Amino acid sequence: MNEADFEKLMPGNQKDIKEYLEIKFRLQSLTKIRIGPCDNRKAEQFPDISWKHDVYIQSNLYRTIDLMNIVELTWENKVSLGSYISARGIIENTAHLYDAYQSAKRNLESGNFDNLNSDIQKSLLGSRLPEYKDTPVTSIVTLVEKVEKKFKDFKLQYDLLCEIAHPNHFGMVGHYSILDESKTEFIFDRADSMSADSLGRIFYTMMPSIAIYDGYIQKFLDLVPKISSYCKGRKSTGS
Repeated sequence: MNEADFEKLMPGNQKDIKEYLEIKFRLQSLTKIRIGPCDNRKAEQFPDISWKHDVYIQSNLYRTIDLMNIVELTWENKVSLGSYISARGIIENTAHLYDAYQSAKRNLESGNFDNLNSDIQKSLLGSRLPEYKDTPVTSIVTLVEKVEKKFKDFKLQYDLLCEIAHPNHFGMVGHYSILDESKTEFIFDRADSMSADSLGRIFYTMMPSIAIYDGYIQKFLDLVPKISSYCKGRKSTGS
């Protein structure tokens, strides 16, 4: 959707709309088609593993842009639940990126190659499936709580979206019906969930996360060449 489309749906929120579209355009400009060379030979004693970080960044970036598109597309198709769930996904992606960046930065600064390599492996291959038992995932709530330590109300915004994404009161009765107290009836329609206020709630909860994501994706991209230099330095010194 463009700025005019958003303005029709959510009048009076030009600032958030403009910021959202500017960030989305900036994120789209960071995407790559190819990353390489991706040399993962075990025989290489001093490998350059910066490509793993680059692959992670691009995978996370593509997913975030997709989630932003889904927020818009499901709203346009009057399926607001999809917008809420995708907005929650953006917050989760932000938490995942933030943790991966902090880990890479910490390991690089301490010169701990083994952790630098193993941590990015977990970010790339982490799964709850039995066949991936060597790369278990960290609970997304744990990652959200890590971001909360630096950015106040990050978890609150996540929890607000979870209330609708999960089959709780707000995700079921509260999302699909309105109580008509005069007739003591529940009226099921999408008028409230598709209102300008509803879209405003989505923006209220996801915009702080999108702004954080915008800052940390660039920090992570700036870190990749430093990781590469560090790896090449190990090879030249043989340590």
